[in-house]
Amino acid sequence: MKNSFKKKLRQWLFEAILLTVFKTVLEFVFIPKYYAVFSYMSAELVFNSEKWIISTVVFGIFLLFLFNNKPVKQLMYLHIIRYLYLFCIIPTLTVYAFRATVGILDFVFPFLYFLIIVLLLKHYSYTALSDSNKLLKMPHLLHIDIVLPLLCGAIAVAIWALAGFPVVLNLSDTTEQRMALRAAKLPSIINYVFMFLGGTVFPYFAARYLDKKRYLLALLSLIFGLLLFFVNGMKTWLLLYVFIVVIYILHRFTAGSYLKFFYTFESFVILLMVLCVVLYNAFGEVAYLSQFSRIILVPSSIGYKSIGFFRENELLLLRESILRVFFQSPYPGGSDFYINYGRRITLTSSRANNGLWGDAYRNFGFLSLLFYPYAFSRIINIVISNSRDESERFVIFIMLFLVWQAINASFFTWLLTGGVIITILLLKIYRANKEVRSIAVTKAD
Repeated sequence: MKNSFKKKLRQWLFEAILLTVFKTVLEFVFIPKYYAVFSYMSAELVFNSEKWIISTVVFGIFLLFLFNNKPVKQLMYLHIIRYLYLFCIIPTLTVYAFRATVGILDFVFPFLYFLIIVLLLKHYSYTALSDSNKLLKMPHLLHIDIVLPLLCGAIAVAIWALAGFPVVLNLSDTTEQRMALRAAKLPSIINYVFMFLGGTVFPYFAARYLDKKRYLLALLSLIFGLLLFFVNGMKTWLLLYVFIVVIYILHRFTAGSYLKFFYTFESFVILLMVLCVVLYNAFGEVAYLSQFSRIILVPSSIGYKSIGFFRENELLLLRESILRVFFQSPYPGGSDFYINYGRRITLTSSRANNGLWGDAYRNFGFLSLLFYPYAFSRIINIVISNSRDESERFVIFIMLFLVWQAINASFFTWLLTGGVIITILLLKIYRANKEVRSIAVTKAD
């Protein structure tokens, strides 16, 4: 018992050091370079020792929650907590420490938000999974592994043709391609199908079939995903495929060890961050610097802007979300524009449209703490329950994907069109067909 505690303590200390290195590199290597390059966008670096001490103390508190002395029944929840630390919690602490416009009152809300989520996810990790697949039965599709990818692929090719067969080979051309797509004004139904396929379905297929070592189907999924990327130039879609390959390689390299995987993954993110700075210093390449900051810094920055704006102005109360059909927004054209530039009549092309805790505060202020953290954690619980028969490597990607989408979308967008429902349906469909095949094999024997 004593040796087990010492082993867990050593593991915790090692990861605490890794995350401290991540935080240090982010704050004193990446951020100074990022703010120096993008200062023309009003990105201003201001180091405040008092705020930095506060953020570091809070960081230490969150590190304590990574220590587990109780038996954990579901390790996947600990994966999600670590994703949140890397991509949400530490960046949120860092932005607080280095942005002069962010005060202590702005900081309290995300601190409580993430504290509740971490406590809920740790609670779920100690409990057994329920079989939520019984709640909704899915039909059996003959030869699903061939029919479904090819059917979705045919739709992707049709959308690509409808858009005029665009090809984007330079990442700097992606903004122009998005503007062209916006000007084309595709029918709403095609837009929804397009976003479902490009943002959820093909990454799901690619990860699933790579995990199953069905490399041809994984390659076809990647090709169809690239065709849809050519249509709208969403670089985040490309990054999903990069993470699929990285997770596949790291999981094999670490022989499936949960802690070794995350030690390696955290080290990979640190090296990636340093590489972005090196590429800029050596070649003046800003695309990677910009994209990494888009993942790590921008969502937290916009979250703080949301708090600053809606603390002084009218809350949305879902009037720009699921209730927009019934109620008009108090901000003509959408609050995304006003958050950046205040209550002005003239709208600009610069929008603050990221989700997670910023979206929660926009709609209900501090009252959102009563609902949003629980809803997020419960949805993660439902997805994990539906993935109980899948391989750990595949589910690791699914969890990264869902956290990724949650960071970049409002809650109900994440739930309805951001991948949650589609992911659950796909998990149920494949599980139902797996059960049918198992029954057929049993009868044959």
